[in-house]
Amino acid sequence: MRRRRDAFSSPGSHTPKNIRSTFSSLTDYQFVRRLAEAGCKFFLYLEYTPIIEGTGRLVLTREQRKQLMELTRKFHSRLSALFITVPGHEEEVGGCLAAGRGFAHLTAEGDIEPCPFAPFSDTNVRSSSLKDALQSKLLNELRQHPEQLQISEGGCCLWKKRTWVESIMAEDRQEVRK
Repeated sequence: MRRRRDAFSSPGSHTPKNIRSTFSSLTDYQFVRRLAEAGCKFFLYLEYTPIIEGTGRLVLTREQRKQLMELTRKFHSRLSALFITVPGHEEEVGGCLAAGRGFAHLTAEGDIEPCPFAPFSDTNVRSSSLKDALQSKLLNELRQHPEQLQISEGGCCLWKKRTWVESIMAEDRQEVRK
């Protein structure tokens, strides 16, 4: 890969349970430096994001999140690669990047979701174009209400506000029935 100058990425997911083992390995400077020298250009550090009731205990603490952000800033200043933590870096850009504000998620079934961590969809690319799907009522409504997408103590803000999100989808279903 290095001879061909192929770029690759390195994702890692973190919870308080693996913060001492996996976290230490994936954030070890020498390990990260070797990956960067081998051609890794994008490091994605994913904080555990609960979308199942009762798993909130797996969210990083404020101190662990701060430690992860400090490490990725250090790596970015020393290595030629992009380092992103999610949802950590979202605070710096005004909140959650879901709903097409930064990305959207296309499932294997063709559903367009605001985010891989938010399993909500009101459209499918099997019945519409990708361009039209990205303008769905759900995604448009989420984009129009950035105040609802503020990050708070880790985890997914859309999952925390799922009643609101589901109400948008219910309104859309009612309009379709009319």
